[in-house]
Amino acid sequence: MPGSIRHSSAFGAQELTKDKLVNFFIAGAPKCGSTSLFRALSTHPEISFGRSKEPHAFVGSLQLRGSTSIEAFHELHDFDRDFKVFGDASIMHLYSPDAAQNIARYNPDAKILIMLREPADFIVSYHHEQVYNGVEDDLPLQQSWELCEDRRQGKQVPLRCPDQLLLDYAEIARFDVQVERFLGAFGKDQVRVGFLSDIQTSPEAFLEHLLDFLDVSRDPDLVLEKHASAKTYKNQFSRNLVRVLSHPSVLSTWKKLRSFVGISGRLRLLNRIKVSSTVSGKKSAIDPQLKENIRNHYAASWDRLHALTKDIRLMP
Repeated sequence: MPGSIRHSSAFGAQELTKDKLVNFFIAGAPKCGSTSLFRALSTHPEISFGRSKEPHAFVGSLQLRGSTSIEAFHELHDFDRDFKVFGDASIMHLYSPDAAQNIARYNPDAKILIMLREPADFIVSYHHEQVYNGVEDDLPLQQSWELCEDRRQGKQVPLRCPDQLLLDYAEIARFDVQVERFLGAFGKDQVRVGFLSDIQTSPEAFLEHLLDFLDVSRDPDLVLEKHASAKTYKNQFSRNLVRVLSHPSVLSTWKKLRSFVGISGRLRLLNRIKVSSTVSGKKSAIDPQLKENIRNHYAASWDRLHALTKDIRLMP
């Protein structure tokens, strides 16, 4: 049928017209400014991000808590409303080995924004976030870094971690390989790369370039505000309570119970407790030698990334 896309069995047998597809993806990486961009762009009259920031409908083989189906993904968006851009900000799409091709099969005309930052700084922030979310054990970064090889083999992976790949700190910041997957799926015209430093130093100019890329009107009222960088719990009791409620056995029991009783929805108590117990905190200082080791580990990848993205930088 002209003007429609027939999805493969991976997304269910369905036809969707091109004006009822999400056409803009902030694909990642995490801790690189995506939340600030999501909040700013959500106020633009021509842009809608639906009712969830990170449904992660296209991650494929990468296991994530809370990832959704393509059917549920579409229910998040009001395609009948008069928006020019329907967006998604699922920041683990970048790391997923399958997401670029999955998104391209879903909408080959989609535009992609990839946000990045210097690998060592990224690893510090990412590790802190995984500890806060309970995906990572409460370990110092040095110890987590040293566990990478064991975890690739499935050893010492925390029970709350849905996929050991999420804790492979020696691979997750290979941004050159990740960007290359999206370039291969979409081409240079549809992919732009920005850096956290860009929005920190020139937020207004960054937004102007992004709105031009999306082919929507410039909006002088858009404000790119800094999102709270580091989260932690008010006290140890709150941390322990969240960890108990997020234990796989508890979540599995709740899933069976709601299915038996006919309740729809997730364990919302967990989210409420987590939100009410969260405060802004500080990331642990990284040992200078460890930071240097991480930079050296990723040096070739970082250099290659800059060569790969010289023609697709959002900020010239």
